[in-house]
Amino acid sequence: MKTLVVDTTTDDLVVALLDGNAVTSTILPGNRGKTCQTLCEAASLTLQKAQTSFDDLDAFAVAVGPGSFTGIRIGISTVKGWNVALAKPVVAFCNLEALCLGNGSAKIDAGNGWYWAEYQDGNVVAEPQLVPYDDVRAANAYAYTTAEEHLACDIAVVRDKLAKGAFVDVVSPVYVRKSQAEERSC
Repeated sequence: MKTLVVDTTTDDLVVALLDGNAVTSTILPGNRGKTCQTLCEAASLTLQKAQTSFDDLDAFAVAVGPGSFTGIRIGISTVKGWNVALAKPVVAFCNLEALCLGNGSAKIDAGNGWYWAEYQDGNVVAEPQLVPYDDVRAANAYAYTTAEEHLACDIAVVRDKLAKGAFVDVVSPVYVRKSQAEERSC
């Protein structure tokens, strides 16, 4: 099954084509603030590298958060647009679940603490939440160290969800806290 995987939730832009065991990817580390300008170009480049087209795709997969509010919105809205135009099914995944691959706890730097969650056998033990940097729960939680590791984690969780047929009709973002604009207006 040819699946285009998109993760725009962190500083790294990850776009990959998963085709059986083959993975063709475009990774742009430190892309925050440029996702809107680069996502479609990265998707086109990824498909060109794999010598395929949007019409050849069987599905889309998208990270729904938590992470950058703008990044989440860009990734989800772009995949929703492709879904509407091409009528291909969608897999949605939480990037924290991808990080710990269904077992253990994971964290992503939120800029003012950690986005943290815990999973066991693919089930949520502790919902994604914002915890302080010194929170003991985050001390041993797994975190990305490279953009390539980010890609590998995303691919692993998408493969698992595809194998389970975990397609969604509605793609909803995972927001753990209010946006900065909402926090400032309070």
